[in-house]
Amino acid sequence: MKSRKVVLGVMLFILFGTIIYWVRRTSDEGSITKMDTDTIQQFGDQLNRKNNKLRLQLLKNDLSNQQATFYWYKLTNKNLNYQLEINGKKVVAQSSFATASLKIGQAKMEQNQHLVIQSAIAKDLMPDKEYAAQLIAKNQTGKVVYKSNTINFSPKHSRIINVFNYTTAGSQYKDMTNAVQHAINIAKSGDVVEIPAGKICFVGPIKLKSGLTLLVNGTLKARISAKEFISGKKKSLALINSSAKQRLKNVSIIGTGIIDGSGWRTDFQGNYLKATASNCSKMGLLAGNEIQLIEKRFNLSNKKAYNLRSNLINIQHADNFYLGSGLTLRNSADHLLVITNSTNVVINNADFESYNANNGDGLDFVQSQGLRVMNSVFNTGDDSIDFSGGFPKDKRQGTTGNAVIINNYFKHRHGAVALGSGTTNGISNILVSDNVFQNSGVGLKIKSNPKIGGEVENITFRDSWLNDNNGEGGNAAAIMLNYPYLQNGSQRKLTIKNVTISNITCTTTNGPLFEIKNQKPAVIKNILIKDIASQKSPKSKISGLTDSLIINEKF
Repeated sequence: MKSRKVVLGVMLFILFGTIIYWVRRTSDEGSITKMDTDTIQQFGDQLNRKNNKLRLQLLKNDLSNQQATFYWYKLTNKNLNYQLEINGKKVVAQSSFATASLKIGQAKMEQNQHLVIQSAIAKDLMPDKEYAAQLIAKNQTGKVVYKSNTINFSPKHSRIINVFNYTTAGSQYKDMTNAVQHAINIAKSGDVVEIPAGKICFVGPIKLKSGLTLLVNGTLKARISAKEFISGKKKSLALINSSAKQRLKNVSIIGTGIIDGSGWRTDFQGNYLKATASNCSKMGLLAGNEIQLIEKRFNLSNKKAYNLRSNLINIQHADNFYLGSGLTLRNSADHLLVITNSTNVVINNADFESYNANNGDGLDFVQSQGLRVMNSVFNTGDDSIDFSGGFPKDKRQGTTGNAVIINNYFKHRHGAVALGSGTTNGISNILVSDNVFQNSGVGLKIKSNPKIGGEVENITFRDSWLNDNNGEGGNAAAIMLNYPYLQNGSQRKLTIKNVTISNITCTTTNGPLFEIKNQKPAVIKNILIKDIASQKSPKSKISGLTDSLIINEKF
């Protein structure tokens, strides 16, 4: 009996020593101990499934385009094949911007890593016809092991308003702002305002209204007349805007066309010329014109004028906003899409292109709740998707969160998914899963400063593949709390907690695989990093953690 106790004691010592090895090989300071994993709220898992039931969901906003996008969350059993059926017949999933890239990533994943496509598109549906959709899950032998709920739906016939019906002679080649705005103004709830395929509309700022679908199958392109966009000493108007006074409800921007901000010049191959505040007058189109006019009219410095250039799309105070269905956003003077103080936003099958013109983001989600981004491509000059909980100086006090980022392809950018630097009012409940990251900076980045304050919590980054992560930063994931901030601070203590990073495969990174840097008095706790593999990466640099665990980091 005594010898058995000795053997058991030796085994426990070896096991405990192994865990401590994985923790300490990436840590240079701080108290890092085994945490209670129950304290990490697996937001993604709670959101994905209840009692392991397969739940099919429909993006209703897509129905106005005579197609339907369905999505679901994969179950815990990763060796399942999912098949959508409509009216009892198999639907061949239509390709999206991201699907091909995901398949490439899938082929290069290790066997224990799986990217799972979790959506399907049914096209060429008939208006007013009744359909029933159900999802089937089969195991590797082809046996049906799960069936989802059934969704009954019927695409509705909508009145289509062609903006070219309201043009005057020659205006379609110069300025169609009035024609497009008139079509929007006369549209009733449920109507579709269309820019037809093969047509180009040159416009200044336009304003949306509730109940509208803007169908862009052609090109909606910004005029480069700065005076139409400048709005005093504040941010310039976007090409597409919502009202700052009335809440916007049930609006969709869809189509297979392009919304072009005419922000910057391109070379002969169509690549945006690298632009900064100092050379924007040479490299910029609308952006350069805006900055020069703002400097002259309001006697502002070049740096301040640069920060006032216009976004492509500005949506604020909105409920139920949808964008995508094959749409491309490109060449904005600043950010491509900014969502502020809104709820229930879906981005599906969209292409965000602003690389490498300026430091504009792809999508900013600011003090808003409820976001789903799927089947989209991001190739941006700064962060691809940025969540902001605001700053101490902001009048708005809304929190940000409840978001799912799934089945997307991220190309060049600083941070693919960035949380902060605005964290004052909190960022929570973010799931980033089953994505591909190519030639990037940082896959998941949390950035802030103790002066900014707030809580970032319940963040899950999992089941993804990163290839040649050699951009700015060059990390799979990073938590950096030394972000520059010189203004008056918040009274709220900065806390980063309940973060899970799991099942991530990298080829190479030029920076540490993971980098976590605290700055007192901020607190970083309950961080779980597990099942990570990299072919070639510098050792992780992690400091200033409490109650956290790092296991199974393989090189």
